[in-house]
Amino acid sequence: RSSIKNIRKYIDREKRIVKSNTGELTWDYGQGVVVLNTPCAQGAAGFLRRADRISLKDIDIESQNEYAVLLAVSLDGPPLSKAKEILLQVGTEEQFFGWATSGHEIRDLGGLPINVRNTEITVTFRKGKRFQEAVILDANGHRKSTRKVTSSGSKLRLELPADALYIILR
Repeated sequence: RSSIKNIRKYIDREKRIVKSNTGELTWDYGQGVVVLNTPCAQGAAGFLRRADRISLKDIDIESQNEYAVLLAVSLDGPPLSKAKEILLQVGTEEQFFGWATSGHEIRDLGGLPINVRNTEITVTFRKGKRFQEAVILDANGHRKSTRKVTSSGSKLRLELPADALYIILR
């Protein structure tokens, strides 16, 4: 069965924001940022530096990267506020080596290898006291290194490694 819904209440043309009917997805097309804010997964994608600080239900995201993606996902089932393991997935700008532009004109497409901009993101978990370590994984999901983490009060503020792709908090 099909139905037509009035979606005007989900679109704020003045603020340039579109929200899902559950309120868990927000697209700020003025800033160029999409936000996911559910109990078990939270994150943002787009021009995060423009957004300054993105405050979600359980985490805050601060990015110095002009364009980036960060997603925090509960690995063991409970919401992020109670999860014992959380996967952080991070992405930044990528481009071919030698890529060159002049104004709006592409001068050189470049080629391999693909260059990836270093991660400059800080994530704060409001209830992060339960985490003891951050396991840094490589692009294939293999353990690269492990770092001890310390919380301040109940908060855990984590500056992500420059080459971060995947991090498991335990």
